[in-house]
Amino acid sequence: PLWQLVRFADGVPEAEAAGIEAALHAAGLLDAWLHPESDEVAEQDAYLRAGPPAPGATLTAVLVPEDQRLVPAARITAALTGIALTISAFVTQGLDALNLNVLNFGFIALGLALYTSPIDYLREFYEAVESSAGIILQFPFYAGIIGIMTGTGLVDTITEFLLSIA
Repeated sequence: PLWQLVRFADGVPEAEAAGIEAALHAAGLLDAWLHPESDEVAEQDAYLRAGPPAPGATLTAVLVPEDQRLVPAARITAALTGIALTISAFVTQGLDALNLNVLNFGFIALGLALYTSPIDYLREFYEAVESSAGIILQFPFYAGIIGIMTGTGLVDTITEFLLSIA
């Protein structure tokens, strides 16, 4: 599992390390396996796979491969570069780091943490979607509308108007 393959880099503050460890545990990543040779393994539910590098800070900023003979350090690093370090954004930016992408990621991570495996989460998600498909379909439109309103200054205009008549 990942927890046997990595350690925190020198200089990572203890409080930040504890928060990152808790987030990795909640997302089910601490117990995820990393195959020593290939991403093509028969059972994919509990395996980390090396993906494209995530934008911004990744887990390589805070985790380094442990000295061990189980999995090559290059494979560990490749898997860690695909996992964005959202927690550091909150540490450095506070609530200003909160946006629609972070919120969606948080809900997905929470859902994965509450189920025993990703396939169970997927099955429950499909069952839930049947009754809420309309809301899920409309969500991107509402996000687009608020983006337009914010970007054009319409939100400020409406706010000023409402405050002037209050």
